[in-house]
Amino acid sequence: MKFTKPNENGILCNRFFETHSEAVEYFGENENIIPVVDIEEWNAMPKDYKGYKDKTPYALYLTSKGTTYGEVAIVYPLNFYKLITVCRS
Repeated sequence: MKFTKPNENGILCNRFFETHSEAVEYFGENENIIPVVDIEEWNAMPKDYKGYKDKTPYALYLTSKGTTYGEVAIVYPLNFYKLITVCRS
């Protein structure tokens, strides 16, 4: 699981971080930071830790304020790693 902030169009093209705390430190406390997982990570995640609200995927993840059940972006592995590479350029 990585963490980032979608841009103004909702595209995941900002820097990715290993922890929520690192993303908050980079983007700021009041930003819309969301976790990003690839489809394999999503499928491997226990059913008790994930679900859907209004057709939007949600998962449990750790933040600086504790465990959160929040929106998560799911991407396919090739696009995910290509996206990280392109966005870092």
